[in-house]
Amino acid sequence: MHTVFDRTNLNYDAALNELLSKPETELGFRLRATGRNVEHDFRVPEKVEPMFDVCVKARTNLPDAVNQYFEQHVLGARPNFLDPDMNASNFSAGKLVHPDKVDPNTPLMRVVNLSREVTAFQWGKDHADPAARDMFRKIAEAAGTDEYHKVLGTYLKPDPEPFLKAWFAMCKLRRAVVGRGIDGPVWALWAKQFRRDVRLKKDGPDRWFEAVGVCPDRTPVWAILLQYPVRLAGTLVRPTILEARGYPQYFPSPKKAALGRGGFVMDLRWVPAPAVLRSEFIHETIDFEFRHWKAAGKRVDEFKGPPLLGIAAQRRAHHNLLRKHYTGVMKWMPECL
Repeated sequence: MHTVFDRTNLNYDAALNELLSKPETELGFRLRATGRNVEHDFRVPEKVEPMFDVCVKARTNLPDAVNQYFEQHVLGARPNFLDPDMNASNFSAGKLVHPDKVDPNTPLMRVVNLSREVTAFQWGKDHADPAARDMFRKIAEAAGTDEYHKVLGTYLKPDPEPFLKAWFAMCKLRRAVVGRGIDGPVWALWAKQFRRDVRLKKDGPDRWFEAVGVCPDRTPVWAILLQYPVRLAGTLVRPTILEARGYPQYFPSPKKAALGRGGFVMDLRWVPAPAVLRSEFIHETIDFEFRHWKAAGKRVDEFKGPPLLGIAAQRRAHHNLLRKHYTGVMKWMPECL
């Protein structure tokens, strides 16, 4: 019998067997990764199990169930991951942690894929400041992926500042009107760890995305960096597969990892093999500002690809790295695919 969230309260043997028997292809390995994460991510609180079980019974497979849980219990103004009664065991730092041992001025870093902001641009063409609506309209109504990327690029090169100021203002207005939880949790790393492993003046978005464990679903894309203090993030939460929406590049943290370390990013660069673990957290949606882009070095750049594929090698390298840092990893997760 397979465990579910490293417990035996639920029995999804048939669904897990289906995922874990997928062929040895990129897509097959991605589905296997989701299966292993459901099997072993013990950070998912036990109180969440009945809600997830409802989603499983309503869907035909586990990835769809995870997606339904995300839409019902992670998006919105009152997500489960910020509920102290539901998820306090994953609160790592911030306003809901007492005593909080993290300096509120400690900087966080995140990577934003501007090419995924289609929904925001569509909203902005009708509701943003009138002076910016035509710009957002041209982006939102660009025909096809290539044209969309080209039009967005005309506003980001050579001078991105006017566009970014308008974009930050539009996003703030959109959240005020539509709701703060519309985009789901924000994923972030300690800026110090990110800067240690990424050369901000030399490395481009290919390395940015690798370092935060994100594989863009298509390329090319435009990306920026944001740096901001913990005090603006509210509460930093250790993520689980449910907040990751089943994302195969997500990897649960091992049992002996301290809560304050959050989760661990799976570096997508496996040659050379990763040598250090970088903490990752999620927090509520906040209003980012132009100054956060400036604090991150005013970086905006184009990632032309190819996509950061190789999920099998990426997960095996991360699994090996966890074994180097923590005992008991093989007992907890003997296989990562």
